Amino acid sequence: MSAHLQGGVYLSDKRGLWALYEGDAAMARMAALGIALGDGARIGDGACIGDRASIGDGARIGDGARIGDWASIGAWASIGDRASIGDRASIGDGASIGDRASIGDGASIGDRASIGDRASIGDRASIGDGARIGDGARIGAWASIGDGARIGDGASIGAWASIGDRASIGDGASIGDRASIGDGARIGDGACIGDRASIGVDGRVPRTATHHVMGPLGSDSRMLTGYRGSNGEIRAATSCFDGTMEELESRVREYSDTEHGRRYLAAAQALRSLVADLTPGEIAEVTP
Repeated sequence: MSAHLQGGVYLSDKRGLWALYEGDAAMARMAALGIALGDGARIGDGACIGDRASIGDGARIGDGARIGDWASIGAWASIGDRASIGDRASIGDGASIGDRASIGDGASIGDRASIGDRASIGDRASIGDGARIGDGARIGAWASIGDGARIGDGASIGAWASIGDRASIGDGASIGDRASIGDGARIGDGACIGDRASIGVDGRVPRTATHHVMGPLGSDSRMLTGYRGSNGEIRAATSCFDGTMEELESRVREYSDTEHGRRYLAAAQALRSLVADLTPGEIAEVTP
């Protein structure tokens, strides 16, 4: 079973300019450009297909969609109408890209992942297998979204941020640049997590949480985040810890005879006071 063209398709001509091709002429031109079309692939009317692109078996490319040079579209993937797939981007098997969504150059979308309508995925960002990105969400360049993670409608994930496997980011939430959200963590609707903040594995930050970020601390220059949990307790998190402030202070006291230990303990005690004084929803950042 061959590929099916549902109308004209835009391809680069011998001058390197976009030109509209139809029928057998389109198929011949795609072959000349090294474009690989799998069995049963469907190309929508007015789609633009870049040189050396690869479109897998049964994949669907929507009307007016753009597929960049050397991009790879997996088997049975679906690309929405007027969506844009960047150069050398990779779309996994069975993945779904919504209408008018934008996938940056070199970005990687995992198998069975779903990208909502009008969502934007930055250059070289990575979206894990089975992840779900909501309508209008924004994922920054080089960000990493784990397997099975959920990013809500209108949420914003900063550049180089890391969202763990099965983590959930609520509608309209904002995650700062280089922030780290652990596996299974839950960030509520509209919550704001600052740049380089860290929420640990299975951490919970409700919509009304207060936050304070302090750092860098320790020999590895980690950021320490203080916030209120859903039950009102003051919690602390780094890239390797998420628990109550009391648990953090107890652990740090084991190293209180070192300079790094003393700085961590002072930061924990300061965070306890600072978070207690913040109003719900407020976020502050300092560098000691």
